[in-house]
Amino acid sequence: KLGARWNTTPYRHQKIGILAGLQNPTCYFLYEAGTGKTHVALSLLLTRIQKSEVEKCLVLVPGVANIGAWLEEIQRHAPELSAVGLTDMTSEAKRRALAGDERIVVVTYMGWLKLIGMHFEVKKQGKRKTKSVVVDDAELATTIESLFQMVVFDEFNAAKNRKSLTFLAGVRLMRPAPYRYGLSGTPFHKDPTDLWSQMYILDEGYSLGEGIGIFQAAYCTRKRNHFSGFFDFQFDERKRDEFQERLGHCAIRYSAKECMDLPTVTG
Repeated sequence: KLGARWNTTPYRHQKIGILAGLQNPTCYFLYEAGTGKTHVALSLLLTRIQKSEVEKCLVLVPGVANIGAWLEEIQRHAPELSAVGLTDMTSEAKRRALAGDERIVVVTYMGWLKLIGMHFEVKKQGKRKTKSVVVDDAELATTIESLFQMVVFDEFNAAKNRKSLTFLAGVRLMRPAPYRYGLSGTPFHKDPTDLWSQMYILDEGYSLGEGIGIFQAAYCTRKRNHFSGFFDFQFDERKRDEFQERLGHCAIRYSAKECMDLPTVTG
């Protein structure tokens, strides 16, 4: 019924991810490395383009090397889609590329921040220094962001720090891009609290609360720090099952061991 489309036949766990992503405009694919989460994202894009829901997709990646890897995957799984990777170009050339006819634009998180002019500016107030987030040209940023109806956040744990520019830039993309998908094999290390910021960018707080305070009240224990005078919060392991169930409607987890139909790696 959903009419999913792909060029290279996906494996079972990828088909499940594609169907889940078509049923939900936002979804987090927690697939371990080598299980084909890029294939899932490209199949979603192909289908949404076919359904006239998406004209242009932004792919954000952690490093320049990932841009080349994505372009190779696009050629393999979606060769009919034109794509451009923003690497060694001037800012003006990058902006021209953004406004071009390419269906997919791949850029690093840091490169995206530079494009929209987002940075920390240190302001002095007497002897004290405070950091504030500044967008040099809000009109330009809005114009660039409005080009995309779909965003894929690769290695989405890059946005785990809710005080980072990467998180704030992701929040800005919620307005113009109704279709947002996260990809990561390791969304957090020991503290599941890191998931709050990532899920907020995807579903605007539906899963884990509209503010970090709501999440901490629901899933954390608190203890006063006698040095700072503030409270320290720690994830309550007794609530892990409840936490995972809460994520079940818009996040899918697969380990490599669970993907039994994958071919054996040789060599």
